[in-house]
Amino acid sequence: MRECVRCQAEMLDAKFVDVMNSAPTAVVVTVGAMYRHLGATSCAVCPKCGEISLYIEDLSRINRYAAGEQKWWKKEPPEKK
Repeated sequence: MRECVRCQAEMLDAKFVDVMNSAPTAVVVTVGAMYRHLGATSCAVCPKCGEISLYIEDLSRINRYAAGEQKWWKKEPPEKK
């Protein structure tokens, strides 16, 4: 659970969705002429003050993008045994 930055109450997990197609809203960046998906948006809401927090749970793509990795949007290859 997340803690509210305003009142320090325990926040409730929720989903931030696009009402038109009920899909999770995605965070994207532009790479050349293409949009690349960084991750699905999650949401938490404070039942005490109404503060809303949007965040991405899986940070692997953001970390790979920030590190300047080439083709960071592709899945990582499975580890060899």
